[in-house]
Amino acid sequence: MSFRLSRRALLGSLLASPLLAAAPSSPSSLHIVRKGDADYASARINKNRAVTSLPQAVAYAFDERDVIAALRYAKDAGLPISVRSGGHDYEGFSTNDNGLVIDLSRFDGIAIDREDGSCRVAPGVLLRTLYHRLFTEASASLPAGSCGTVGVSGLTLGGGFGPLGRMHGLLCDRLRAVRLVDAAGELRTSAADPDLLWACRGGGGGNFGIVTEFVFDLVAVPAIVTTFSLNPGWNAGVARTAALAFTQSAPNLPREISPTLLLSRNENAVELFGLSLLGEPQTQSALREIVLAIGGTLTTNRVPYLAAVERGAGNDTDVACWKMTSSFLGGPLSGDGCDAVTRALIAPHSGQVQFELFGGSIARLRQDASAFWHRDKSVLIQCQSYWRDPEKGQPERAWVASAFASIDPHTTRSSYRNYCDLALTDWPVRYYGANYARLQQIKARLDAQNRFSYPQSIRLP
Repeated sequence: MSFRLSRRALLGSLLASPLLAAAPSSPSSLHIVRKGDADYASARINKNRAVTSLPQAVAYAFDERDVIAALRYAKDAGLPISVRSGGHDYEGFSTNDNGLVIDLSRFDGIAIDREDGSCRVAPGVLLRTLYHRLFTEASASLPAGSCGTVGVSGLTLGGGFGPLGRMHGLLCDRLRAVRLVDAAGELRTSAADPDLLWACRGGGGGNFGIVTEFVFDLVAVPAIVTTFSLNPGWNAGVARTAALAFTQSAPNLPREISPTLLLSRNENAVELFGLSLLGEPQTQSALREIVLAIGGTLTTNRVPYLAAVERGAGNDTDVACWKMTSSFLGGPLSGDGCDAVTRALIAPHSGQVQFELFGGSIARLRQDASAFWHRDKSVLIQCQSYWRDPEKGQPERAWVASAFASIDPHTTRSSYRNYCDLALTDWPVRYYGANYARLQQIKARLDAQNRFSYPQSIRLP
Protein backbone atom coordinates (compact mmCIF):
# COMPACT_ATOMS: atom_id res chain seq x y z
CA MET A 1 0.00 0.00 0.00
CA SER A 2 1.33 3.45 -0.86
CA PHE A 3 0.18 7.04 -0.99
CA ARG A 4 0.74 9.54 -3.75
CA LEU A 5 -0.18 13.20 -3.62
CA SER A 6 -1.31 14.31 -7.05
CA ARG A 7 -0.63 17.78 -8.45
CA ARG A 8 -4.37 18.37 -8.59
CA ALA A 9 -4.77 17.44 -4.92
CA LEU A 10 -1.81 19.61 -3.94
CA LEU A 11 -3.18 22.67 -5.71
CA GLY A 12 -6.60 21.97 -4.27
CA SER A 13 -5.18 21.95 -0.76
CA LEU A 14 -3.48 25.28 -1.27
CA LEU A 15 -6.51 26.89 -2.84
CA ALA A 16 -8.74 25.71 -0.03
CA SER A 17 -9.29 27.91 2.99
CA PRO A 18 -6.40 27.63 5.45
CA LEU A 19 -6.67 25.09 8.22
CA LEU A 20 -8.77 26.44 11.09
CA ALA A 21 -8.56 29.97 9.65
CA ALA A 22 -11.11 32.56 10.72
CA ALA A 23 -13.51 33.98 8.18
CA PRO A 24 -12.29 37.32 6.74
CA SER A 25 -15.01 39.27 8.55
CA SER A 26 -14.49 37.65 11.96
CA PRO A 27 -12.56 39.42 14.72
CA SER A 28 -9.21 38.12 15.86
CA SER A 29 -9.31 35.63 18.75
CA LEU A 30 -5.72 36.44 19.72
CA HIS A 31 -5.20 36.01 23.46
CA ILE A 32 -2.35 38.00 25.01
CA VAL A 33 -0.85 37.21 28.41
CA ARG A 34 1.30 40.04 29.82
CA LYS A 35 3.77 40.32 32.65
CA GLY A 36 1.79 40.62 35.85
CA ASP A 37 -1.13 38.51 34.64
CA ALA A 38 -2.05 35.53 36.79
CA ASP A 39 -1.18 33.01 34.06
CA TYR A 40 2.09 34.68 32.97
CA ALA A 41 4.30 32.33 34.97
CA SER A 42 2.99 29.27 33.14
CA ALA A 43 2.75 31.04 29.77
CA ARG A 44 6.43 31.95 29.64
CA ILE A 45 7.76 28.44 30.38
CA ASN A 46 9.38 26.34 27.67
CA LYS A 47 9.68 22.57 27.79
CA ASN A 48 13.37 22.92 28.65
CA ARG A 49 13.17 24.51 32.11
CA ALA A 50 16.80 25.62 31.80
CA VAL A 51 15.42 28.37 29.53
CA THR A 52 14.40 31.14 31.92
CA SER A 53 13.51 34.00 29.56
CA LEU A 54 11.05 36.70 30.61
CA PRO A 55 9.13 37.95 27.56
CA GLN A 56 7.02 41.08 27.82
CA ALA A 57 4.00 39.10 26.66
CA VAL A 58 2.87 35.79 25.16
CA ALA A 59 0.28 35.93 22.37
CA TYR A 60 -1.73 32.73 21.81
CA ALA A 61 -2.83 32.42 18.19
CA PHE A 62 -5.77 30.16 17.29
CA ASP A 63 -5.68 30.66 13.51
CA GLU A 64 -3.95 32.43 10.65
CA ARG A 65 -5.76 35.67 11.31
CA ASP A 66 -4.42 35.67 14.87
CA VAL A 67 -0.87 35.23 13.58
CA ILE A 68 -1.24 38.33 11.44
CA ALA A 69 -2.74 40.22 14.38
CA ALA A 70 0.14 39.17 16.65
CA LEU A 71 2.73 40.40 14.18
CA ARG A 72 0.90 43.71 13.90
CA TYR A 73 0.69 44.01 17.70
CA ALA A 74 4.45 43.43 18.05
CA LYS A 75 5.24 45.98 15.36
CA ASP A 76 2.99 48.63 16.87
CA ALA A 77 4.44 48.02 20.34
CA GLY A 78 8.02 47.93 19.09
CA LEU A 79 8.57 44.43 20.49
CA PRO A 80 10.99 41.81 19.14
CA ILE A 81 9.26 38.54 18.29
CA SER A 82 9.85 34.84 18.81
CA VAL A 83 7.74 31.94 17.54
CA ARG A 84 6.90 28.92 19.70
CA SER A 85 4.96 25.75 18.94
CA GLY A 86 6.04 22.84 21.18
CA GLY A 87 8.58 24.80 23.23
CA HIS A 88 11.28 22.13 22.89
CA ASP A 89 13.89 24.47 21.45
CA TYR A 90 17.15 23.45 23.13
CA GLU A 91 18.51 26.98 23.55
CA GLY A 92 15.31 28.97 23.93
CA PHE A 93 15.29 30.51 20.46
CA SER A 94 11.49 30.26 20.58
CA THR A 95 11.31 32.79 23.42
CA ASN A 96 13.00 36.04 24.41
CA ASP A 97 13.46 38.67 27.09
CA ASN A 98 11.15 41.73 26.96
CA GLY A 99 9.63 40.83 23.61
CA LEU A 100 6.54 39.05 22.30
CA VAL A 101 6.34 35.27 22.07
CA ILE A 102 3.82 34.19 19.43
CA ASP A 103 2.61 30.85 20.76
CA LEU A 104 1.04 28.51 18.21
CA SER A 105 0.17 25.63 20.55
CA ARG A 106 -3.57 26.31 20.27
CA PHE A 107 -3.47 26.55 16.47
CA ASP A 108 -3.58 22.77 16.20
CA GLY A 109 -5.90 21.44 13.50
CA ILE A 110 -5.30 18.35 11.37
CA ALA A 111 -7.14 17.50 8.14
CA ILE A 112 -6.52 14.08 6.56
CA ASP A 113 -7.40 13.27 2.96
CA ARG A 114 -7.35 9.49 2.71
CA GLU A 115 -8.12 9.50 -1.00
CA ASP A 116 -5.06 11.56 -1.87
CA GLY A 117 -2.84 10.31 0.93
CA SER A 118 -2.16 13.79 2.24
CA CYS A 119 -2.68 15.73 5.43
CA ARG A 120 -2.83 19.41 6.27
CA VAL A 121 -1.33 20.24 9.65
CA ALA A 122 -1.51 23.46 11.64
CA PRO A 123 1.72 24.65 13.31
CA GLY A 124 0.71 23.93 16.92
CA VAL A 125 0.16 20.19 16.52
CA LEU A 126 2.26 17.93 18.74
CA LEU A 127 3.88 14.85 17.27
CA ARG A 128 2.06 12.36 19.53
CA THR A 129 -1.29 13.76 18.41
CA LEU A 130 -0.30 13.61 14.75
CA TYR A 131 0.92 10.02 15.00
CA HIS A 132 -2.33 8.87 16.61
CA ARG A 133 -4.62 10.73 14.23
CA LEU A 134 -2.83 9.52 11.11
CA PHE A 135 -2.69 5.90 12.20
CA THR A 136 -6.19 5.56 13.62
CA GLU A 137 -7.89 7.41 10.78
CA ALA A 138 -5.77 6.42 7.77
CA SER A 139 -3.43 3.56 8.80
CA ALA A 140 -0.69 5.98 7.83
CA SER A 141 2.14 7.94 9.38
CA LEU A 142 5.06 10.25 8.68
CA PRO A 143 8.81 9.72 9.16
CA ALA A 144 8.93 12.12 12.07
CA GLY A 145 10.64 12.22 15.46
CA SER A 146 10.74 9.99 18.51
CA CYS A 147 9.52 12.47 21.15
CA GLY A 148 5.75 12.81 21.18
CA THR A 149 5.67 16.15 23.01
CA VAL A 150 7.71 18.01 20.38
CA GLY A 151 5.94 20.47 18.07
CA VAL A 152 5.58 19.33 14.46
CA SER A 153 6.41 22.83 13.20
CA GLY A 154 9.92 23.18 14.59
CA LEU A 155 10.63 19.51 13.97
CA THR A 156 9.79 19.84 10.27
CA LEU A 157 11.56 23.13 9.67
CA GLY A 158 14.83 21.82 11.09
CA GLY A 159 14.71 18.53 9.17
CA GLY A 160 12.84 16.03 11.32
CA PHE A 161 14.59 12.72 11.95
CA GLY A 162 12.92 9.69 13.49
CA PRO A 163 12.41 5.92 13.48
CA LEU A 164 11.02 5.75 9.91
CA GLY A 165 13.68 8.07 8.52
CA ARG A 166 15.93 5.48 6.91
CA MET A 167 12.92 3.96 5.16
CA HIS A 168 11.07 7.10 4.09
CA GLY A 169 13.46 10.03 4.55
CA LEU A 170 13.17 13.03 6.83
CA LEU A 171 9.90 14.64 7.85
CA CYS A 172 10.79 17.68 5.73
CA ASP A 173 11.19 15.37 2.72
CA ARG A 174 7.47 14.57 2.92
CA LEU A 175 6.59 18.27 3.00
CA ARG A 176 4.83 19.21 -0.23
CA ALA A 177 3.48 22.69 0.46
CA VAL A 178 3.32 25.42 3.07
CA ARG A 179 1.43 28.60 3.85
CA LEU A 180 3.50 31.30 5.59
CA VAL A 181 2.83 34.77 6.97
CA ASP A 182 5.90 36.93 6.37
CA ALA A 183 7.28 39.75 8.49
CA ALA A 184 5.02 42.29 6.78
CA GLY A 185 1.94 40.22 7.66
CA GLU A 186 1.46 39.08 4.08
CA LEU A 187 0.44 35.52 3.19
CA ARG A 188 2.80 33.55 0.98
CA THR A 189 2.38 30.04 -0.42
CA SER A 190 4.98 27.65 -1.74
CA ALA A 191 2.85 27.15 -4.86
CA ALA A 192 3.68 30.73 -5.81
CA ASP A 193 7.18 30.70 -4.31
CA PRO A 194 9.11 27.42 -4.75
CA ASP A 195 12.09 28.84 -2.84
CA LEU A 196 9.87 28.99 0.21
CA LEU A 197 9.33 25.23 0.17
CA TRP A 198 13.05 24.63 -0.35
CA ALA A 199 13.89 26.78 2.68
CA CYS A 200 11.23 25.19 4.89
CA ARG A 201 12.66 21.75 4.24
CA GLY A 202 15.46 21.98 6.79
CA GLY A 203 16.24 25.71 6.93
CA GLY A 204 15.31 26.05 10.60
CA GLY A 205 12.33 27.54 12.38
CA GLY A 206 11.62 31.22 12.99
CA ASN A 207 13.81 32.48 10.15
CA PHE A 208 11.55 33.68 7.35
CA GLY A 209 8.05 34.04 8.79
CA ILE A 210 5.42 31.98 10.57
CA VAL A 211 4.24 28.83 8.81
CA THR A 212 0.48 28.51 9.29
CA GLU A 213 -0.05 25.26 7.39
CA PHE A 214 2.02 22.26 6.37
CA VAL A 215 0.90 19.83 3.65
CA PHE A 216 2.51 16.40 3.97
CA ASP A 217 2.57 13.35 1.72
CA LEU A 218 1.77 10.38 4.00
CA VAL A 219 3.37 6.95 4.11
CA ALA A 220 1.65 3.66 4.82
CA VAL A 221 2.79 1.75 7.91
CA PRO A 222 2.09 -1.79 9.12
CA ALA A 223 -0.17 -2.36 12.09
CA ILE A 224 2.52 -4.46 13.79
CA VAL A 225 6.27 -3.76 13.78
CA THR A 226 9.35 -5.26 15.41
CA THR A 227 11.14 -3.56 18.29
CA PHE A 228 14.53 -4.68 19.55
CA SER A 229 16.74 -4.06 22.56
CA LEU A 230 20.18 -5.14 23.69
CA ASN A 231 21.41 -3.98 27.11
CA PRO A 232 24.39 -5.79 28.62
CA GLY A 233 24.75 -3.10 31.30
CA TRP A 234 27.40 -0.45 31.79
CA ASN A 235 31.04 -1.31 31.20
CA ALA A 236 33.58 1.17 29.81
CA GLY A 237 35.21 -1.44 27.57
CA VAL A 238 31.88 -2.62 26.21
CA ALA A 239 30.86 1.01 25.63
CA ARG A 240 33.97 1.60 23.51
CA THR A 241 33.38 -1.60 21.55
CA ALA A 242 29.73 -0.66 21.00
CA ALA A 243 30.63 2.79 19.66
CA LEU A 244 33.06 1.26 17.18
CA ALA A 245 30.74 -1.59 16.15
CA PHE A 246 27.76 0.72 15.68
CA THR A 247 29.57 3.24 13.50
CA GLN A 248 31.26 0.51 11.47
CA SER A 249 28.38 -1.92 10.94
CA ALA A 250 25.07 -0.11 11.42
CA PRO A 251 25.33 1.90 8.15
CA ASN A 252 25.18 -1.44 6.31
CA LEU A 253 21.83 -2.40 7.84
CA PRO A 254 18.70 -2.61 5.66
CA ARG A 255 16.87 0.71 5.54
CA GLU A 256 13.90 -0.97 7.26
CA ILE A 257 15.91 -0.99 10.50
CA SER A 258 16.49 2.18 12.56
CA PRO A 259 18.77 1.55 15.55
CA THR A 260 19.95 3.88 18.30
CA LEU A 261 22.89 3.31 20.61
CA LEU A 262 22.79 4.89 24.08
CA LEU A 263 25.86 4.97 26.32
CA SER A 264 25.49 6.18 29.91
CA ARG A 265 27.36 5.25 33.05
CA ASN A 266 24.75 7.09 35.13
CA GLU A 267 21.91 5.08 33.59
CA ASN A 268 23.94 1.86 33.69
CA ALA A 269 23.35 1.60 29.96
CA VAL A 270 25.10 0.28 26.94
CA GLU A 271 21.84 -0.09 25.08
CA LEU A 272 21.09 -0.77 21.44
CA PHE A 273 17.41 -0.32 20.65
CA GLY A 274 15.10 0.65 17.84
CA LEU A 275 12.34 -0.18 15.41
CA SER A 276 12.31 -2.54 12.45
CA LEU A 277 9.79 -2.97 9.66
CA LEU A 278 11.10 -6.50 9.14
CA GLY A 279 10.01 -9.61 11.00
CA GLU A 280 11.81 -10.88 14.09
CA PRO A 281 14.02 -13.48 12.33
CA GLN A 282 15.13 -10.97 9.66
CA THR A 283 15.80 -8.33 12.30
CA GLN A 284 17.81 -10.74 14.46
CA SER A 285 19.84 -11.81 11.44
CA ALA A 286 20.55 -8.27 10.26
CA LEU A 287 21.77 -7.18 13.71
CA ARG A 288 23.85 -10.29 14.39
CA GLU A 289 27.24 -8.69 13.65
CA ILE A 290 26.67 -5.75 16.01
CA VAL A 291 25.24 -7.99 18.73
CA LEU A 292 28.22 -10.35 18.59
CA ALA A 293 30.59 -7.39 18.93
CA ILE A 294 28.77 -5.85 21.92
CA GLY A 295 27.77 -9.07 23.65
CA GLY A 296 24.57 -9.98 25.42
CA THR A 297 21.25 -11.19 24.09
CA LEU A 298 19.12 -9.25 21.64
CA THR A 299 15.44 -9.13 22.58
CA THR A 300 12.85 -8.65 19.85
CA ASN A 301 9.11 -8.17 20.10
CA ARG A 302 6.19 -7.72 17.72
CA VAL A 303 4.20 -4.72 18.92
CA PRO A 304 1.54 -2.36 17.56
CA TYR A 305 3.00 0.49 15.54
CA LEU A 306 1.70 3.19 17.87
CA ALA A 307 3.20 1.44 20.90
CA ALA A 308 6.57 1.38 19.14
CA VAL A 309 6.62 5.09 18.34
CA GLU A 310 5.39 5.91 21.86
CA ARG A 311 8.65 4.59 23.35
CA GLY A 312 10.13 8.08 23.45
CA ALA A 313 6.85 9.96 23.53
CA GLY A 314 7.68 11.97 26.62
CA ASN A 315 5.44 13.07 29.45
CA ASP A 316 3.65 16.40 29.37
CA THR A 317 4.13 16.74 33.15
CA ASP A 318 7.90 16.18 33.08
CA VAL A 319 9.93 19.01 34.59
CA ALA A 320 13.49 18.82 33.32
CA CYS A 321 16.42 20.94 32.24
CA TRP A 322 18.84 19.85 29.59
CA LYS A 323 21.89 20.75 27.54
CA MET A 324 22.75 18.93 24.32
CA THR A 325 24.93 19.25 21.26
CA SER A 326 25.72 17.09 18.25
CA SER A 327 28.23 16.09 15.59
CA PHE A 328 27.78 14.05 12.41
CA LEU A 329 30.03 11.22 11.29
CA GLY A 330 30.77 10.53 7.64
CA GLY A 331 32.13 7.04 8.32
CA PRO A 332 33.27 4.81 11.20
CA LEU A 333 34.45 6.49 14.38
CA SER A 334 38.22 6.12 14.70
CA GLY A 335 39.90 4.36 17.60
CA ASP A 336 40.92 7.71 19.03
CA GLY A 337 37.31 8.88 18.67
CA CYS A 338 36.06 5.83 20.56
CA ASP A 339 38.61 6.55 23.29
CA ALA A 340 37.31 10.12 23.51
CA VAL A 341 33.75 8.85 23.96
CA THR A 342 34.83 6.45 26.70
CA ARG A 343 36.85 9.07 28.57
CA ALA A 344 33.89 11.45 28.48
CA LEU A 345 31.57 8.83 29.94
CA ILE A 346 33.80 8.03 32.91
CA ALA A 347 34.42 11.70 33.73
CA PRO A 348 32.75 13.33 36.79
CA HIS A 349 29.19 14.61 36.27
CA SER A 350 28.99 12.64 33.03
CA GLY A 351 25.82 12.59 30.97
CA GLN A 352 25.14 10.29 28.06
CA VAL A 353 26.26 9.89 24.46
CA GLN A 354 23.69 8.78 21.90
CA PHE A 355 24.34 7.49 18.37
CA GLU A 356 21.55 7.72 15.77
CA LEU A 357 21.81 6.09 12.36
CA PHE A 358 21.19 8.16 9.23
CA GLY A 359 21.59 6.97 5.63
CA GLY A 360 19.02 4.93 3.73
CA SER A 361 16.38 7.11 2.11
CA ILE A 362 17.76 10.24 3.78
CA ALA A 363 20.77 9.96 1.46
CA ARG A 364 18.83 9.61 -1.78
CA LEU A 365 18.51 13.37 -2.29
CA ARG A 366 21.30 15.73 -3.27
CA GLN A 367 22.67 18.00 -0.57
CA ASP A 368 21.24 21.05 -2.32
CA ALA A 369 17.84 19.48 -3.08
CA SER A 370 16.50 21.06 0.10
CA ALA A 371 17.91 23.27 2.84
CA PHE A 372 18.83 20.15 4.86
CA TRP A 373 22.50 19.67 4.01
CA HIS A 374 23.57 16.46 5.77
CA ARG A 375 22.49 13.88 3.20
CA ASP A 376 25.91 12.22 3.09
CA LYS A 377 26.29 11.65 6.82
CA SER A 378 26.16 8.19 8.39
CA VAL A 379 25.70 8.65 12.15
CA LEU A 380 24.69 11.52 14.41
CA ILE A 381 26.41 11.65 17.82
CA GLN A 382 24.64 13.62 20.55
CA CYS A 383 26.06 14.57 23.94
CA GLN A 384 23.24 14.98 26.47
CA SER A 385 22.87 15.98 30.10
CA TYR A 386 19.76 16.47 32.26
CA TRP A 387 19.03 18.01 35.65
CA ARG A 388 16.03 19.26 37.62
CA ASP A 389 16.71 22.66 39.18
CA PRO A 390 16.84 25.57 36.66
CA GLU A 391 19.08 27.46 39.11
CA LYS A 392 21.70 24.72 38.86
CA GLY A 393 23.22 22.72 36.01
CA GLN A 394 26.72 24.19 35.77
CA PRO A 395 28.49 20.80 36.15
CA GLU A 396 26.17 19.22 33.57
CA ARG A 397 26.71 22.05 31.08
CA ALA A 398 30.46 21.85 31.63
CA TRP A 399 30.43 18.10 30.97
CA VAL A 400 28.58 18.54 27.65
CA ALA A 401 31.09 21.20 26.56
CA SER A 402 34.05 19.01 27.55
CA ALA A 403 32.67 15.83 25.97
CA PHE A 404 31.88 17.67 22.74
CA ALA A 405 35.34 19.25 22.63
CA SER A 406 36.98 15.83 22.86
CA ILE A 407 34.66 13.97 20.45
CA ASP A 408 34.05 16.61 17.76
CA PRO A 409 37.60 16.55 16.27
CA HIS A 410 36.94 12.94 15.24
CA THR A 411 33.76 13.83 13.30
CA THR A 412 32.86 15.87 10.20
CA ARG A 413 32.43 18.97 12.45
CA SER A 414 28.86 19.42 11.30
CA SER A 415 25.71 19.53 13.43
CA TYR A 416 21.96 18.98 13.28
CA ARG A 417 20.03 22.27 13.42
CA ASN A 418 17.30 20.83 15.67
CA TYR A 419 19.98 19.97 18.24
CA CYS A 420 21.11 23.59 18.35
CA ASP A 421 23.93 24.73 20.60
CA LEU A 422 24.73 28.36 21.46
CA ALA A 423 28.38 27.44 21.99
CA LEU A 424 28.86 26.79 18.26
CA THR A 425 30.55 29.82 16.71
CA ASP A 426 30.65 28.25 13.25
CA TRP A 427 26.97 27.27 13.29
CA PRO A 428 26.10 28.50 9.74
CA VAL A 429 28.37 25.96 8.08
CA ARG A 430 27.79 23.30 10.75
CA TYR A 431 23.99 23.43 10.31
CA TYR A 432 23.59 24.36 6.66
CA GLY A 433 26.87 23.76 4.80
CA ALA A 434 26.97 25.27 1.32
CA ASN A 435 23.18 25.85 1.46
CA TYR A 436 23.60 28.79 3.83
CA ALA A 437 24.21 31.39 1.10
CA ARG A 438 20.92 30.52 -0.61
CA LEU A 439 19.10 30.68 2.73
CA GLN A 440 20.50 34.17 3.23
CA GLN A 441 19.15 35.30 -0.13
CA ILE A 442 15.69 33.95 0.74
CA LYS A 443 15.93 35.66 4.12
CA ALA A 444 16.67 39.00 2.45
CA ARG A 445 13.62 38.65 0.23
CA LEU A 446 11.14 37.50 2.89
CA ASP A 447 12.40 39.40 5.96
CA ALA A 448 14.51 42.34 4.81
CA GLN A 449 14.07 44.10 8.16
CA ASN A 450 15.23 40.99 10.09
CA ARG A 451 12.18 40.91 12.37
CA PHE A 452 12.64 37.17 12.81
CA SER A 453 15.93 37.29 14.65
CA TYR A 454 17.59 35.25 17.40
CA PRO A 455 21.22 34.30 18.21
CA GLN A 456 21.43 31.63 15.47
CA SER A 457 18.83 32.87 12.99
CA ILE A 458 19.72 33.10 9.29
CA ARG A 459 21.67 36.33 8.81
CA LEU A 460 20.96 38.90 6.10
CA PRO A 461 23.61 38.75 3.37
